[in-house]
Formats: sequence, structure tokens, C-alpha cells
Amino acid sequence: MLTGLLHHGSAMRTGVKLKPLIVFELLVGLAASILFLLAMSLNFANPGGGGESRIANAYESLAALGWLWMALFVLLVVDAARLPRHWPASATAMVLLPVAAVATLFATDYPHDLVCIFSFPAMPMLFGALALLPRGRPAVGRTSVLVAIAALSAFLIIKFLS
Repeated sequence: MLTGLLHHGSAMRTGVKLKPLIVFELLVGLAASILFLLAMSLNFANPGGGGESRIANAYESLAALGWLWMALFVLLVVDAARLPRHWPASATAMVLLPVAAVATLFATDYPHDLVCIFSFPAMPMLFGALALLPRGRPAVGRTSVLVAIAALSAFLIIKFLS
């Protein structure tokens, strides 16, 4: 679909047009990808200097993580608006997104736990995979990703509260 745009207007001749909602989804997805890379680089960076630079790095990492979760929520809303007949999976994902965001925030308190280290990049990537999975009749793929998100979120929240 995008290949027609690369050949100097051949998309207009063939009748292929990108819908504005899909273009918006692509742009927000690009912004989420950049925010993901920024959050990961800030989270796993080892800033030099004293305590003030470490605190500044932590605030920058949390801000990038917050903007990333907001971009992912916008992607879920656009996905639900674009495909309204798949509302159970979309509604479940919208409920799980704030829970996963809080669980990821809790995971930052355990920098030496391997599950917490791997869950920090895995949780946003699971939501990205959820957006890429096909929405056909057998929804096993989307359901299994939602179950993985719920299980990882529950583990991180229980670990933080215990």
C-alpha cells in the first residue's frame, strides 16, 4: 500500500489512497517507537557525575516512559475506532494499559532483578505486538498477548507490594 507512494504519484493512478486515520496511526506509531528507544536508552544509561545527574536522568526516563504509554493508549483508541467490531479485545487492552504502565513503573524500583529488567522493554513491546497481530476470527494470538500482559503486570505489582 505504501509502495505506491514511493513511485511519484502512482498511488493516484491506481486508486490506492491512505485513509487519514491510518496515516495518523502510522505517525503515532513512529512517535511511540522513538519514545521507546529514548526511554530504553535513558533507563539503561549510567550517567556520570554526582547525585543530581542521576536524579535528572531518572526524571527524564520516567517522562519518556509516561509519554510512551500515552502514545500507546492513543494507538489503542485509534485501533478501536478503526475496527469497532473487535471491541472486547480493545476494551481489555485499554483496561490493561494503565495497569501495565504502573507495573512498569514499579519495575524500575528493582534494577538488579532480571524479570524487572526484561519487563521494562517487554511490556511496551507486547502492546506493540498486540497492535500488529491480525484480527481474524481465531483470536488466539491477541488473547495470548493480553494474558501475558496481565500475568507480567500482576507479577510486578505483587513483587512491589510484598
